[in-house]
Amino acid sequence: MKLLEDYIKHLELNQVLSFNSLRLYKTDIKDFTEFIVANYGLNFDLLSLNEKQLNKFMNTIYSLGKSTATINRKLTAIHGFWFWLKEQGLVDRDPFTQIKRDSQFRNKTAKTLTEDDIVLLLDCDGLDLKSKIILELIYATGIRVSEIVKLTLEDIDLNNNILTIVRSQKYKERTIPFNDLLAQYLKFYVKENSLAQEDAIFKNRNNEPVSEREIFRLIREAAFRAGITKKVSPSIIRNSFLKHMKENGAHETLLRDLTGQKTVNV
Repeated sequence: MKLLEDYIKHLELNQVLSFNSLRLYKTDIKDFTEFIVANYGLNFDLLSLNEKQLNKFMNTIYSLGKSTATINRKLTAIHGFWFWLKEQGLVDRDPFTQIKRDSQFRNKTAKTLTEDDIVLLLDCDGLDLKSKIILELIYATGIRVSEIVKLTLEDIDLNNNILTIVRSQKYKERTIPFNDLLAQYLKFYVKENSLAQEDAIFKNRNNEPVSEREIFRLIREAAFRAGITKKVSPSIIRNSFLKHMKENGAHETLLRDLTGQKTVNV
């Protein structure tokens, strides 16, 4: 299954997924590989994959007691592999258009925090400046954790309060305005850490770019300090930003431009 192995290496090298998403994709691709080998043998030609085999894979996962959400996620992971094959010029058809997915979980309402929760989180005592900026940054701009770790000073216009998220393989480039409070935090932080234009904004104790795992840890610690007992993660803060923007009159077109997504379900 060399093509599947090459695809995983592509995901790792190009960092197109967050840490948690990459972990799940690896699991889903592994499950699909085991299914193919068990049912069609090691020499199966993946380029000949068709809807009958995909449906059989779906039924196999379902028979194991997995949820519709899990089945859809695994199909999304395999579909990503197929898109990659098309980019390589190895296939020109799409068997995924011939299968029907259960839509039960596809429009599930995203988890969010209330505005009161956000105030508690952003204003809690005992946080260092880096943690405060990361929290403010996610809630003020909707930036993804995978984008935070790549952020450099060059991406931030502190004179005009504009953040530029550079184009990735999955999302187009976008510019996002942010508030004066975040600008003040950033200006102080940049000066205090003597950052150059090409420097990563957030670094760890070893002076290396901060990891996604550390950002998750910082946010969990902030939620604990704020006394918030419900689950808090970067994506939940991001969803809260979008939901509150929408509730305050922001048009969905604006929200799509801010996120780079085709749809915004909050």
